Parts: sequence; C-alpha cells; structure tokens
Amino acid sequence: MNRLSMNVVQWSTLDASAQAQELQRPVQAVAAQTRDAVAGLIAAVRADGDVALREISLRFDGVAPESFEVSEAEFAAAEQAVPDDLRQAMVEAAARIGVFHKAGMSQGYAVDTAPGVRCERVVRPIGRVGLYVPAGSAPLPSTALMLGVPAQLAGCREVVLCTPPRKDGSADPAVLVAARLTGVHRVFKLGGAQAIAAMAYGTDSVPACDKLFGPGNSFVTEAKQQVAQDGAAAIDMPAGPSEVLVIADAGANPAFVAADLLSQAEHGPDSQVLLLTDDDALLARVDAEVQAQLARLSRVAIATQCAAGLEADPGGFAGGGLPDQQPLRTRAPDPRPARTPRVAGAGRGSGLCLPRRLHARGAGRLLQRHQPCAAHRWRRTRLQRGERGQLPEPDQRAVGHRAGHCRDRRLCAHAGPCRRPGRARECGGTAHAGGRMSAPDAVMSLVRADLQAFAGYSSARSSALVGDVWLNANESARANPADSEGRARRYPDPQPAALRARLAELYGCATEQLLIGRGSDEAIDLLVRALCEPGRDAVLVTPPVFGMYAVCARLQNAPLLEVPLRDDGDALNADIDAVIATALAGNAKLVFLCSPSNPAGSAIALEQVERVATALQGRALVVVDEAYAEYAALPSAVTLLPRYDNVAVLRTLSKAHALAAARIGSLIAAPALIALLRRCRAPYPIPGPCAELALAGLSDSNLQLTASRVERIKTERGRLQQALAVLPGVLRVYPSQGNYLLVRFSDAQQAFDALLAAGVVVRDQRAAPQLHDALRITIGSTLENDRVLSALAARRVAA
Repeated sequence: MNRLSMNVVQWSTLDASAQAQELQRPVQAVAAQTRDAVAGLIAAVRADGDVALREISLRFDGVAPESFEVSEAEFAAAEQAVPDDLRQAMVEAAARIGVFHKAGMSQGYAVDTAPGVRCERVVRPIGRVGLYVPAGSAPLPSTALMLGVPAQLAGCREVVLCTPPRKDGSADPAVLVAARLTGVHRVFKLGGAQAIAAMAYGTDSVPACDKLFGPGNSFVTEAKQQVAQDGAAAIDMPAGPSEVLVIADAGANPAFVAADLLSQAEHGPDSQVLLLTDDDALLARVDAEVQAQLARLSRVAIATQCAAGLEADPGGFAGGGLPDQQPLRTRAPDPRPARTPRVAGAGRGSGLCLPRRLHARGAGRLLQRHQPCAAHRWRRTRLQRGERGQLPEPDQRAVGHRAGHCRDRRLCAHAGPCRRPGRARECGGTAHAGGRMSAPDAVMSLVRADLQAFAGYSSARSSALVGDVWLNANESARANPADSEGRARRYPDPQPAALRARLAELYGCATEQLLIGRGSDEAIDLLVRALCEPGRDAVLVTPPVFGMYAVCARLQNAPLLEVPLRDDGDALNADIDAVIATALAGNAKLVFLCSPSNPAGSAIALEQVERVATALQGRALVVVDEAYAEYAALPSAVTLLPRYDNVAVLRTLSKAHALAAARIGSLIAAPALIALLRRCRAPYPIPGPCAELALAGLSDSNLQLTASRVERIKTERGRLQQALAVLPGVLRVYPSQGNYLLVRFSDAQQAFDALLAAGVVVRDQRAAPQLHDALRITIGSTLENDRVLSALAARRVAA
C-alpha cells in the first residue's frame, strides 16, 4: 500500500546547518540539472521559434497543435463543456479577487521635495503581460482567475496566456472560460519552459511580453529566472513548486491538518509539505489521518513523494525560508485569524500565486510599471480571516463543483480541506449546499440584509432541465389558432440567451454582468427595492431628471435626496462635489446619474463618475443611466466596472435603436448583484415576440442602419438648435448630447399652445423649479422639425 512517510525531527536539537538541510526543497537538489536543461530549451526556442515549439511540445506533451493559439471555436466549445455551477463559481471568485486587488492598487503621487522642485511617482499599466497557467497533470482555472483579474484591473493593453495542451491537443475548457471571464486577449496551448521562452522572446505565433506572471514546476520557475536574467522579460517572482507549512497545537483537528497537507502534496513530486507542532500525540494522529485519506486519492503516487513532519516550539521556528502558505490549527478560543482552509484562497479573493522558497522573504507582485520606491522594500503578506457563520456560499458551491470537475481524477485532495465533516462549521459555514449565504462581494454589502438569502421564485423555464416533452408549466396542450407555429403557448425564457449574448457583445460586458428588463424602468425599480430599507436608505437624484427614479423611491418609502443640476450659463451640469457630499451626509444607498441627462442633454465625464464611485465605495451604488449614450461623444461607464463594483449602467433599445415598443432595457452591474436581482423579479419578464424583435433589430445590418440613423438625427439636432436660437421669444437652447433639445422661452405657455395648435406635442418641463420657462423638443424627421419651426415662427411674441 502507498504510504506517505512523515519525517519527524526535533527542531530545537538541530544546529543551523542541519536546520537548513531539513528545509531544503526537493527542487533544490536537482537545480543544476534543471538549469542546464532549461537553458537548452530556451536556446532552441530563441533560435527556431515555432519550429522548436512544435518539436518540444511533441517531446514533452505528446502533441504538436497545428495552431498554438486557441481559436474562437475552441472558446465556444469550452463554454459548452464547463458546467453552469463551475462557471458561476468562477464568476463569483473573479469578483472577490477583484475586490481584494482593487483595494491595493498602486497610486501615483506628486510631492514638493524642495521649493520649486516637484517629484512624482507615475503608475502606468504594463503594455503586454504574459500569464502562465499550469495544466500538465492537473488544470488550474483558479490560477487563470488569480492572474487575469489583476491584469484586467491594471488596464494592461494586451494579456497573453499560455497553458499546456491536453493529450488531444486542446486546452482545458475551465482554464479557457476563466481566461475569458478575466478579459485575457489571447490564449496559447503551450506549456513548460518553452512557453516561458516563447512569451519572453516572441515567435511567429506568440508575441513577446514585457513581464511574465504565474506559478509552475521547477522547469517553469527556472525558465522565468533565466529569461529575467537575460533581460528578455521581467517576472513577478519564482512562484513554484507548491509548498505548505501547517502550524498546529494539541487542540488541532488531525483530520483537518491532514487534509491541508495532502491538498498540496498532490501537486507534484517537487512539492513540500511541513507540519510544525509542539505536541507529540498530534503527530501520531495526523500521520494516521494522512494515511487514511491518502488511500482515497487518485494522485497517491505523486503525493507519497513529498512530506516532512517537524516537532518543535513554534515560536522558535519563525525563521527565514518558511513556506509561503502557513495555516494555523489551534485550540479554541483563538484570537488569531480563523482556521480557513488554504485552498479557499482563490475563491475568497486574496489569491494563491505567491513566492516560494526564500523568495517569500522579499518578493512582491505588481502589475503596474513605475519607478523603484519604498514599496519595493516592504514584505507583503496576505491573510484570510473568517468569522464564524461567514464562510461564503460560493465556497460551499465550490465543494460540489470540485468533485464534479475531478471526474478525470485530478486534484481530488484539493476539495478535501473544505469537504471534511465539520470543517465548514469551523470556518463559519455549513457542510451542505442548501441555504444561501451572503456573498462577500463588496457591492453585496449594499443589498438589504433581509434579501441576502432571498431565493426568489423558481419558474418552469429557469431550471436547467432538458427534454422533448414539456409538462412542468401547466401550459396549453393545444396552440391558439392565431399562433400558427404554436410558439406563443410556451412561457418565454426569463433571460433570452441569444439576446443576452448579443447585448453583452454590444455593450462590452460579460453575460453574467447583464440583466434584461422591461425597459430601464424595471431595473430602476428592482434596484431601489433590493438595496433600500424603507424609511432609512435614501435615493439621490439630480433634478431635472428622469422621473422614474423618484417614483420608485417613493413607492419603496426611500428618502429622496435632490442635488439640482448647476446652471453654468451654457449648460445644466451635475454638481459632482454636491452629489458626493449629499450622498455621504444623507445615507444614500443609490445615486442615479443620468448621462446624457434627460431633459438637460448634458453628459457627465467618465472621470467625474469615477470620483463619485470612489467616494461612495462600500456605501452606495452609483447607477449611470446611459439611455441616450449613442448620441453622446463620451465613453460608456461600463469601462469602469472592472475597477468599481459599486458602479452599474442602464442601457435601452428604445432610443437610438428605434425599438421603444419592444420595451427592452439592460442593467449592467457586478455578477453577484445581477444574480440577486434575477431572483427578485417576476418569473417571465420578457415576452417572446419582444425578444425576437429586439434580436432582429440588433443584426449586423440593422446596427449599421442604426449608426446611420443616429448620425442623421445628430445632424438634425444641430440644424434645429441653430434655427430655434434665432426665433423671437427663445431665450436659450441648451446644447444636447441626446436626441432632444431643452429650450427656454419668454412665454413657454404660449409656445406650447402654438405647437399644440399645429398638431405638435412636446414635453412641458415647467413643473420643475429650474425649468419654469422650458420645453423639451424631441428631434423628429426633417419635415417634423420644419413644422416645429413654422409653428413657433408664426406665433405672436409679446414685446
């Protein structure tokens, strides 16, 4: 029977040389041999490029793909192959990783070091970065998330990812899905030292990268160090092979300790796992548990090649060269960080791509390029603290999908630390997947407490069941004569998949970030109801503005805060300083910014939206209503979502796309918030014919017509603005980035009546305090606009 040998030593009896020998990593013993082999591989790739890559891949991976780069068809196949629960777990893990890294983003600054002397630190994204995701003996989509999210946050121009091919020449589907979730631009089916060489020096297929990131075996680690020494590419750190040190006392649960050790031992023969304890009896109990759990692992042959047990005073062992991962297993009550499974790091957000060996003493990870500074002299340590009752629900879901994902019997021990009976309770969760727990995404802290565990209604069409005969929704067995194809007798898809994918493509977001609703009105109502405690949490608006914000607030009994647009003479603009101050003072949970504003027509610069989001992070959701974005000249606030999970964006097909009757609107926000809102809404919000009409209207040919139509309307807008400005009785025509104009009259009632007498209906804005003399005129056709001008020109204007 395979057995993992626990090498037990008395640490305090060893001298410094013996201690160093005990801590020597397996990989250090073969360093010279590895160094020479890697140097030969790198030289071959530098000399022969893709030809060498094919030869080396065939030698080590048993396959030489015709094309190293993953195609769109392969990405599409991966999306179909990955189970929904695994994909959702990755979506939520990516969101948490983003929350963690966003808080630690480097910032530029300027300081006067002497009179007239200003020194600055400038932070800029690295142009092209290369990520390495191991997958040779076990795919690691979590690594793709932990590397890809920081690169996305940093705003790197191009992100390249290499991952070893499987025996059939394809890349692991879960790795591909993770790469797409984090915005990776190009993926190559390349592994080992040859992948590092290709990303460092470039080949005909693989572009040369400025900096390389990611863990790997001893060959990958050595290759990264060699290309860095050669000056070909910078590297993050020598991240690998895997290692763990568990520090435990007599109060530790031996089953949990064993599970933590095995979760790293199974990575590879060059892994190292250590147990540090001051209790002899615990060593024996852990050893027994290790052997019992080992017998159930598929990678037992690998796991048995790496282990060491150390018996010593933990306080005397806190020297250099410790492994990067050091879980604490101590008796309760424990004032130190809670006993979090080491493998939960990716799902919780802090990540696990850490420096190994002695590099842990001073290595750090940065995706920004800047001048050397004091920050480089810091040691950075990541800690996870878990309160009892707060193990995130996605971690529990991960237990289930880990088991499913190990159907090919890889990394089975990784599920062990979370699956051990009682472990979830110790870490603050439940051992089963029933009962939702609050997600740790920062934006979810804004949701009403009583809705955190809200399950909502599960409709017949929201299940993932597949069949040919549908008898689960009490629909009519016979079609209506008016419905020749019988499609109307079935309930529609709550979120039409094809339309959702098309809208996500149109708006530049992931489908998990998008909710389709009945116009923007439904999304506004859902947000107010989901976030605002009646009578307590306020909604902030900037009047004059779209009236549905206030209507929804009042229906929810949410206090309404108003920060009127500021009249800057030539435009009505949002007062951003007042918005921030009022939101903070008034306990605003939702801030609606209309850009372009309806009816003023003024847009808000993206930098100003970012100011509000930064000031209100963790306190309020900033909703940017971009109903008229197609007529504006500003980039969409959707681009802020990777960095600000408290930003949401409203879009609609009613305006520029001329699909008002379809009543299709979209909310783009953090995936966790979108998932909650889907549970809070009616079962079938989108009628099937409306979805079909909208999808047809978004075809490539129709989008071209939309762009042409928008340009014609903008031209008419300019013509009408100039013509109105010179008419008698017109005081001011505000410049607009929408498909309308706000016009002030010396006698707005007379102007309204004159237009109505000519059969022209415009929007009377005089009820707004700031607009007692204003009308809003939508841009019509050329003939309709001429009719407006004729009616206004013909009226008598009092002197």
